Amino acid sequence: MKWPLQSKPASQLETPFFNLMYLHARGQGGPDPTIVWISELPWKPVSDFLAKINQSGDVMVGTTHLLIQAVGQALAIHPEFNRRVVGRNVHSFNDRNVCLATRLPGNNEVNLVLVAEADRKQIHEIAETVWHCQLAYRRQQDPVIRDRDRLRRLPGWFFRYSLRAFHWFEHLFPMPIFGRVDRFRNSPVLVNDFSQTRFPLMRGYKPSRMPDESKSLSVTLGPREQKVEWHDGQAVPVNVAPLCVRVDHRICDGFQLSQFVSTLIRLLAEPEKMQTAKEMESADNGLMNFENRKTA
Repeated sequence: MKWPLQSKPASQLETPFFNLMYLHARGQGGPDPTIVWISELPWKPVSDFLAKINQSGDVMVGTTHLLIQAVGQALAIHPEFNRRVVGRNVHSFNDRNVCLATRLPGNNEVNLVLVAEADRKQIHEIAETVWHCQLAYRRQQDPVIRDRDRLRRLPGWFFRYSLRAFHWFEHLFPMPIFGRVDRFRNSPVLVNDFSQTRFPLMRGYKPSRMPDESKSLSVTLGPREQKVEWHDGQAVPVNVAPLCVRVDHRICDGFQLSQFVSTLIRLLAEPEKMQTAKEMESADNGLMNFENRKTA
């Protein structure tokens, strides 16, 4: 059993006043404590990086894996987003985990993949984690599938009242993680990747909150499209992808969200620099461990 949240909530003196208004509003979260920011991501740096890294890597790396890595590093840069509301308090998560929503072809159910410590993982490690979970899910070998089937066999009234009781406790107290189905609460963010070209154009996307409200942040990458930009008086076709970010107004404001979106676009627009930063961090950690062993 693991506790995903820090026991001590964020100080009210450090919380912006208007965030407090939403936090202490009548009802759960007030009228609509949601902010949505819709922007665009230049697609060429992403496609060029993926083409280059897949030439030599042993694991196929896709847009989803790069997006997970960028979100994890953005949470490290902006720790105020690595939080969630419990009752009338804001608690920080112990780790920077990212939750991915996936759906296999021919399957009518959404599966969630939890990438632990996404800010510390290399891109190939993230890809291995996601592909492993996808393969286990496709082969019906994921233990979560069996747990879900057991819960679905419960009588409707028992399932309903048990879920309501759990959500009541979970809304008021920082609860630990119970079992495999519940481990997805150990992340403040849900990532959706719709960048495949077969999807229709996206002009906006606002995903609903999870029933337990564990996901205060949502990052969605839409299908890429071509548009025309003017450079030196000439029309130049460029590929872009919409990037939609939804966040709980009780933990941040619009200015903070703009900074988070800017950081996310910068990381995705410079993926090679993001990998270099991770390699330098790994080297520093290895040197530190070597020095500690040498001292010991």
